[in-house]
Amino acid sequence: MHVTIAFHYSRPEFVNDFLHYLHKVSENVRKAPGLINIEEFKEVGSDRLVAIAVWESATAFEEALPDLLSLNHLRRTDWTIRPDELIRLEQPA
Repeated sequence: MHVTIAFHYSRPEFVNDFLHYLHKVSENVRKAPGLINIEEFKEVGSDRLVAIAVWESATAFEEALPDLLSLNHLRRTDWTIRPDELIRLEQPA
């Protein structure tokens, strides 16, 4: 199993726009082979947004990257205060 956790540092005035964008990305990739689940969250007490996806394997995630990135043209650079962070976790054998 492979888990991806993406942290997005939203400007307060763009939280709703960014969440709407993340939801579109999730819907776009939801039928990707090997995707078990994908959800978006807002951190309590913060404007940080988090997208968590569970994949059957790292390969499934990597093969879905074109779908994950295909809506980047809808994302505005002024929505964030710093670059995103991506954490990838593997379940030990």
